[in-house]
Amino acid sequence: LDISPPDFQKYFETKRNILEGYYDVENSMNYFKLNSEESQVEDRFEKLKTAREVFGSRMLRDISYTQKSKMASISVIIPYRDQERSESVTTVIDNMRAQLFPVINIYLIEHDYNCKINQDSIFPAKYFNVIAHKEEPFNKSIAFNFGVDVADDEFIILHDADMVMPNYYTSETYKTLLSYSSCHLGKDVSYYTENDTDKINKQKKILKTNAFERYITYFEGGSLACTKSYYKKIGGFYEEYVGYGCEDCDFYLRLSIGGSFKEDRRIPLYHLWHPRTDKWTEHHEANVKLQKKLDAHSHSDRLNDAKYKLSLKGYKTI
Repeated sequence: LDISPPDFQKYFETKRNILEGYYDVENSMNYFKLNSEESQVEDRFEKLKTAREVFGSRMLRDISYTQKSKMASISVIIPYRDQERSESVTTVIDNMRAQLFPVINIYLIEHDYNCKINQDSIFPAKYFNVIAHKEEPFNKSIAFNFGVDVADDEFIILHDADMVMPNYYTSETYKTLLSYSSCHLGKDVSYYTENDTDKINKQKKILKTNAFERYITYFEGGSLACTKSYYKKIGGFYEEYVGYGCEDCDFYLRLSIGGSFKEDRRIPLYHLWHPRTDKWTEHHEANVKLQKKLDAHSHSDRLNDAKYKLSLKGYKTI
């Protein structure tokens, strides 16, 4: 059960009882399944009801604490636009919530002219709608930059809305960031078929199959991680890229040359199927031209240019 340790910390700091964050007990049956076992507790829901009544009648008291009692936490930023991916992004969020790690703050950043996602389906992930013009293409870079700016944690995972991973991924990422400013731990990516993706979205568990649509052993995006201060240092994501393509390659280059970077490709990732978006080819070709233009500059110029352009956007923490 997730009792949201950050909210306990907020109570200690403010001396006020903050109720937000305690809903997970009631919705715990909706978590991403790590196994197929049923609960071993008899009359589970009756006991939960009694426990809630007892908890509600308790008198909270002031409790002193130190930094030693603070639990490890990490923020996960997921950029999103509803292009027939709403069921998959819910699966991605549930998979992230099932990670074996104390506190994971999940941010879904929807870049669209209005809210399309059913926010109840992603609760308790934090949701932000970064408003785009009605005809404006999806800009993953804007969504990532906004998400990192509002994130609570110094450690950040930049995670695509179609990736699921083993339940030790977040823990291994956090341990790596204790010694490095950034990392890429993804070993390979296996692409599920449309039918298998539908099964995963319904069953909420990783599907074992030998019939992947395709398999790649080297990639530059999918799921990357860094500290927030390092993200700012290298200029974040370059917002001149629109649609899909090359924005992750550009960021990966600066991630790897800007300082303390750990490339340890050892954890498999799995890609959920989705159709290509309208004008994908058009946007991708434009992005390739932009990348080639930027590649003509030195590494130091690339870093300085990205950092300068990020500073013009008016973000508060990056």
